[in-house]
Amino acid sequence: MSYAGVSDFISRLKEGGHQGARRDERRESNGRWIGVPFSAESPVWRAASPINYLSHDDPPLLLVHAKDDGVAPFQQSVQMYETMKPMQPYTELLLFEEGGHGIRTSKVIGDEAWAATIAFFNTHLTHNV
Repeated sequence: MSYAGVSDFISRLKEGGHQGARRDERRESNGRWIGVPFSAESPVWRAASPINYLSHDDPPLLLVHAKDDGVAPFQQSVQMYETMKPMQPYTELLLFEEGGHGIRTSKVIGDEAWAATIAFFNTHLTHNV
């Protein structure tokens, strides 16, 4: 389950990457908690990116993102979906035109996002005892 998450810090922050506006600011702030300055060749930045840990035995995944998210570009969820879907057929992507980074609480789509999340959980988290 990912609401407006970052999946690949390198593709997000490299020149021509997903971040676009505020890229330098994000490089600096993310670099502080990653521990080293940004470099597209950095093994530390690669290791910080969840997309590099996907495998065929991962659980079902729901990605929810708004296209107008100014913090984590929606292309991050698209990239994660495209990488994960061949490995895990129960991967779903739900994109909204509006909702910003606070998609869960958005008055525009919050209820729809929550309903989709609950339906996903009801489908994939039920188990036979």
